[in-house]
Amino acid sequence: MQAEQQNLTTPFTRQTNPFNQERVEYIVRNVKIGDDITQDERARVETLITEYADVFTCSLSEVLLIPNARVDLNVPRDAKFNTNIRQQPLSPPQKQYIHKWVKQMLDANMIERADITQIKHTAPMVLTQKTQRRRSHDT
Repeated sequence: MQAEQQNLTTPFTRQTNPFNQERVEYIVRNVKIGDDITQDERARVETLITEYADVFTCSLSEVLLIPNARVDLNVPRDAKFNTNIRQQPLSPPQKQYIHKWVKQMLDANMIERADITQIKHTAPMVLTQKTQRRRSHDT
């Protein structure tokens, strides 16, 4: 079983082999390229994606974190903000979606849990459906 797992290939090799062919193909397949470009333009875009495959991530776990990076909002210590939670109820699919992404960000050490005493401000989450914008190709 373990030998079988070692023989399996994966696109998640950014840190060990960023130009792994399977990884590059995975990226090219998953980058959304509009249909408002010519075949020649599409080929050039795919060539650029292939050439710069090392800057793409296939999962949050492949994001390279900046060591000791912090966000400092320079908020005065005595500033008062709203800490009442006014979150609209989320549907079960919305909760599942949010929890999945929060877990992935926690697992990748992109965010960290905060003690309630550290919370200075709250804001509701808003989930929206991404709209598809289509541009007509000028001829």
